[in-house]
Amino acid sequence: MDMNKKGAAMISFHWLLIIIAGGAIFILFSFFISTGQQASETSLSVDVLLHFDTIFSSLVTTEKTEATLPSRAQLKLDFTCDLTENTADSSFRLSGGVTKNLDDVVLFSKKTVSGKELFTVARNYAIPYSVTSLLYITDPGVLYVIDALDDIHRKDIISLLPDDATIIQLHTSEAQFLNQINLKSYRDVIVIGVTSAGDIFQSLIAYEQASVNKDSVYLYHIEVEKDTDNVFDKGNVTGYRTKGKAVIEDGYFEYNSDEVLAGIIQSESMPWFKCVNHKLSKKIKRVALVLAKRSELLSDEYASINTLCKTYYTAVNDMLNKTTTDASLAVEYKDSIKEYNEKLEYQSCPLIY
Repeated sequence: MDMNKKGAAMISFHWLLIIIAGGAIFILFSFFISTGQQASETSLSVDVLLHFDTIFSSLVTTEKTEATLPSRAQLKLDFTCDLTENTADSSFRLSGGVTKNLDDVVLFSKKTVSGKELFTVARNYAIPYSVTSLLYITDPGVLYVIDALDDIHRKDIISLLPDDATIIQLHTSEAQFLNQINLKSYRDVIVIGVTSAGDIFQSLIAYEQASVNKDSVYLYHIEVEKDTDNVFDKGNVTGYRTKGKAVIEDGYFEYNSDEVLAGIIQSESMPWFKCVNHKLSKKIKRVALVLAKRSELLSDEYASINTLCKTYYTAVNDMLNKTTTDASLAVEYKDSIKEYNEKLEYQSCPLIY
């Protein structure tokens, strides 16, 4: 009887050792998998950061850079933008856990972009003096529906979006064709209505067969100023979004360049855009301040050398000083500043920019 008990105890002890060893192996195996996954995600994060650095470096010699960022795995970027009274702080967090502060980088996107591809466009923003580089990011999960009657408007809106973005062109009279679009396959639908009533937007909301997530459909209704040389040089945009069964106004903004309009239509919402755009306004004021100091010094220096140049410097200095307190004036003054700069060149005087 005692021998049987001892044998049973030995067997139980052996099984206990096997269970402990198996558990240790499982924990070790899980650790290696987790470590490998973290290493892969960190490597992926580094690839993304290098991609962004390459884009900004290329803007030193080019006015526009466009690239698709392919990924070895599903990539997700979560952006933040916190607007206080005098500043806007923004950053993004990669799926691998790497967080990067964007500092002075002006980046327009939705709050979250994800996928195995990211579409990036970078533009040099000049008014006419160079201010900064603007970066735009979107992904294949966003569908852009352009509702415009005029072909010129359609083409110009398309030119503001990445070449690889998913774009559908429809007009109010073509709303019946929505049943041919598999809206379920898109995470977000952004309708860009140009001078139209945005009936396509209403049709999307009412289109029950599509089973669209109603909280992810947006409308940017653009009113274009008719007296400008370039179609999208100036105008205003009203944003709308869905909330359950209701459609609510999301905000209003007067844009003054196609680069800014591109930022609006690729943003999460109007408040989200305004937060990022605050950084652009600060950079405009900062550059205007530097050039205002330069024009003031040159005006004093050329007071007795070339009175005509002094007149030009003084005029530009006045415009730049006003811009340091109101960034929106930069676009209003850009043609005049460019003209004065050309006159300075003709007089063989130092240029302002």
